[in-house]
Amino acid sequence: MEPIGLGLVATAACATHPELSEQIIEQVVGDIKDLFTQYNLPLDKGGEEWGRRNGVGAAEGRRRAHNAKKRDRMSGARDKYTVDPASGNVYDPEGEYVGNLNDDYD
Repeated sequence: MEPIGLGLVATAACATHPELSEQIIEQVVGDIKDLFTQYNLPLDKGGEEWGRRNGVGAAEGRRRAHNAKKRDRMSGARDKYTVDPASGNVYDPEGEYVGNLNDDYD
């Protein structure tokens, strides 16, 4: 079956079974989060790279990343947070946004 055909079948199935729509949406959102976090770097390396790209230096980027993690009340010392070095977004281990390195974390 071609992709267009699959789309029509999925649309028809969702129209007749609303609970299917929720399952499909949850799966798609999960897949998107998985793809998104693939390109983030571990907290230290991501913070350093963000700092280099934004002219504040690697040490300052790393400091801001750790301070962003500390501000997240759910964080633990061993939790694997990540940073998107392009945007400065910081994410918890589940891929949830917790802050941005452009905010000056003191």
